[in-house]
Amino acid sequence: MAGSCNFCIFVVAVYILSLILTLGVFKGDPRLEMPFEREKSAPPLSPYSELKERLSYTINSGPVFAIICLAFLANLTAFPITHGLIPYITKNIMSLDENGLGQLWAVFSCELF
Repeated sequence: MAGSCNFCIFVVAVYILSLILTLGVFKGDPRLEMPFEREKSAPPLSPYSELKERLSYTINSGPVFAIICLAFLANLTAFPITHGLIPYITKNIMSLDENGLGQLWAVFSCELF
């Protein structure tokens, strides 16, 4: 019991030390203190044109497009299985109630780690 209490005190001390070390780090926006004149920025784009620009960047950039495709395939195949089959299996096959469904969700989420 004393060992876990000492560990908790150590963790709290690390948090307090990190808070003290971060005080005063941000002094303000350095661009406001520069003596030269700021460049004039382009007028803001409409949301549709920004979306079109981001989509064209994603499609034309090879690694970014590959990551997006991989994420799409993972979401396409994982969510129907987990969100559709687990409630069905819980109710019809295992004959469990809402408590059993919650326990299955907890076990499933622990498996993801």
